[in-house]
Amino acid sequence: MKYKVIITIWILLSDIALAQQRRIHKMDAETRHKIAHYQMQRGSYYGAIEILEKLCEQHPNNPKYEFKLAESYFRARDYQKAKSLFENLYRKEQLSGKYSLASFYYAETLKYLGKYDSAKRIFEEYATAKRYEGKEAPTMKVFAQSEIKACEFALQMQKDTTQLYIAFPLPKTVNRGYSDFAPRLRSDNTLIFTSLQEDSLVKYRYGTSHFKHYKILQTKVNDTLWSEPIEVEAVNTYFENNGNGVFSPDGSRFYFTRCTENARYGMICHIYVAEVKNGVIQKPKKLQGSINQSNSTSTHPFVTKIKQGKTEKEILYFVSNRKGSIGGSLDIWFAIWDNKQKTFSNPQNCGRAINTIGNEISPYYVLEDSTLYFSSDFHPGLGGYDIFKIRGAGNKWEETPINIGKSLNTSYDDMFYTPIKINEEIEGFIVSNRPGSAHMRGNITCCDDIFRFRTFRPEDKELFSKPSESLLAEIFPTTLSEDSNEDSSAHEIAQKHEANADLALTDTSTENIVQEITLQEPPSDKKNSPIVETEKEQPITQSNQTETEETNNLAHPLVSNSKEEPRKQHDVPQKTNMVLEMKNKITFENAKVNLDEDDEPALKEILDYLNIYPGLIIEVGGHTDSNGSDEMNRILSIQRATAVVNALVIKYNVPRRRLKIKGYGESMPIADNQTPEGRALNRRVEFKAIQWE
Repeated sequence: MKYKVIITIWILLSDIALAQQRRIHKMDAETRHKIAHYQMQRGSYYGAIEILEKLCEQHPNNPKYEFKLAESYFRARDYQKAKSLFENLYRKEQLSGKYSLASFYYAETLKYLGKYDSAKRIFEEYATAKRYEGKEAPTMKVFAQSEIKACEFALQMQKDTTQLYIAFPLPKTVNRGYSDFAPRLRSDNTLIFTSLQEDSLVKYRYGTSHFKHYKILQTKVNDTLWSEPIEVEAVNTYFENNGNGVFSPDGSRFYFTRCTENARYGMICHIYVAEVKNGVIQKPKKLQGSINQSNSTSTHPFVTKIKQGKTEKEILYFVSNRKGSIGGSLDIWFAIWDNKQKTFSNPQNCGRAINTIGNEISPYYVLEDSTLYFSSDFHPGLGGYDIFKIRGAGNKWEETPINIGKSLNTSYDDMFYTPIKINEEIEGFIVSNRPGSAHMRGNITCCDDIFRFRTFRPEDKELFSKPSESLLAEIFPTTLSEDSNEDSSAHEIAQKHEANADLALTDTSTENIVQEITLQEPPSDKKNSPIVETEKEQPITQSNQTETEETNNLAHPLVSNSKEEPRKQHDVPQKTNMVLEMKNKITFENAKVNLDEDDEPALKEILDYLNIYPGLIIEVGGHTDSNGSDEMNRILSIQRATAVVNALVIKYNVPRRRLKIKGYGESMPIADNQTPEGRALNRRVEFKAIQWE
């Protein structure tokens, strides 16, 4: 869809938050609105949000300002905040009977949040309404019909439990605060990818130059450890964005995209090529011939081979919005290398089997089975961009692309499918903004990260038929197992993952990430721990780490081990399933799971209980407010409980068997979720006595 071009990786850099620092607070409302619109044109959504939030605060009944703020949040991929604003506008349109883009965006936002039933109902309302506002209504009705089919497909896919992948983000040496994408693995275990490598908001003053651009980087993997990324110096420049690198089949050439801002504040991208000599990438040149056009974008190159008669020729697949694209959006095109002319042939559109009036991006061709993998935001899928596959070549394809399913696709954006065949099994990389990726400003779906995946294995079948919590306990026994002495083949799975990485486990019964886990070093000084037992106890996290970097917000070990004795004996009735009374509480900021030093008194209070009652087993229950989908809140509540258990086990050496993790999501509020104060109280962890001896 045209409106989704703005969130396409590497076209307008939607996730980059370049904020002007002009003094605009004294300007009139309409001038500030125009500046916010200008910010959005440049992809500076956070800059626009700062202006529009103030405008909406000063003019609370202005639907134009409210819509623009909601749109800014949507394009920044902060779907939760966009949802509440679009919902308000939608309710007003329901009353008036006159529908606008706000209703369509509201349904779209619900779809991104995995609320397919509600999204389908509102898409149907929009598609059949008799009164509309805006000249784009006829086109958007077509999109609404497509989205109805997508919601029906998603609801059907939720019933499918036949396939599952484990997908986990690469460590934060690779994935940073902004988007990281376009992974390509060389035979020497070097990963080429694109990144801004910044963890804080990039700001620049209006009218000045800046050097914060996307660059092509490389990192090496040794076993499960990733080296610190370094620049591929020959291809990066100071004033342009460079990315989407890929090698030719024989490794002798390196293709990539270079993008510059045009007069309309958009990005025009062209494909460049560099010779590779002795493994070193040389100075690049813009690809000659008709691949690049001055008034259109050419990006996402992928080079492979095809057979023509008895000879093999190179074929370049790439993405472009040039004349001839269906609906004027991003399509996948191809061109064949002419060895005599030493250039590529005139590009051809891959055809309507693949391309739609929406956007098709990130092609990857598997020569062995003649299959093209790509992502589309129009073919029926679970989210924004889904990954599809289709057999064929050039512009001759099977009739319909196949959605690869919720094993890798989510309700968010999933792209850059990059398979690797290892011992007859398919592993590889994808890029996604699903929960579990690195993020900024509390927006957990703002930015794309590189995830590594492996395929379903027959021996996993019994494990993956179980509920989420028990599933995690068996796959990662040193992380969530109640019996720390248990040793199983699942433990070997955990040992293979990156030592300093956050893991994300995808469960097909829910379509979302079940849990994120961080592997950490256990305490080494047991003699100073408040609880010491003679039997060997394993902490909640990996025990074979020698160094832990601060890369996660799931477990935040407190500063030092305490030598204090229990301060006061708790005089409580020893009843099971009772919530323990606490003078000190553990609560969380919105969408956060990390602990800080203010939570230490509550942890010590729990230590008192555990020391006084040696047979006591405690359930650590995580809770959330009502913001967010039910599934996201359930995951968030598990993460909060996990953070507390991590702190108790790692710092205080509490035996793992005495703590059980439970995530309640938003199901058990203790205060009103309609107020900020009530929501703050509901974002908590509670402790329940489930066994006394």
